[in-house]
Amino acid sequence: MSAQVTLGFGAFFAVLAVIRLSDLLSGSSDSNLWSWLVVAVTVITAALAFWSGYESWKKEKQEKRQAP
Repeated sequence: MSAQVTLGFGAFFAVLAVIRLSDLLSGSSDSNLWSWLVVAVTVITAALAFWSGYESWKKEKQEKRQAP
């Protein structure tokens, strides 16, 4: 169950990053260093959540396979 929650957080942050990045690239918002820093931190957070969720999913799958 925790793997799905973590992957959900990763998807949420990925969507936030895409929305913010599209705002920056379209020119509809200020494009300063802080805006790009927010996008970078959001992308890193999404990547870490996906990685953590994948590792949890792999561990749960392995534990399920070993259970009698």
